[in-house]
Amino acid sequence: MVDLSRVAFLGSSGLKTLVRAASEAERRREPLRIVVDANRPVIRPIELTGLDQVLALYHGVDKALVGDSQER
Repeated sequence: MVDLSRVAFLGSSGLKTLVRAASEAERRREPLRIVVDANRPVIRPIELTGLDQVLALYHGVDKALVGDSQER
């Protein structure tokens, strides 16, 4: 799990790291759950790049722990 809820900026390096981590998790057949806060500027670059369609995003650590994604 990666908790981005307190991150104030997510640039191209961060996006690339998330994609690599997701690919590695998929290769290992382990879920990568990413916690985001819709009110934070982190979600915008994820949506603009279309990664919200690829990454498993969750609105809260509790939801990520149980795998309960929230509809956006």
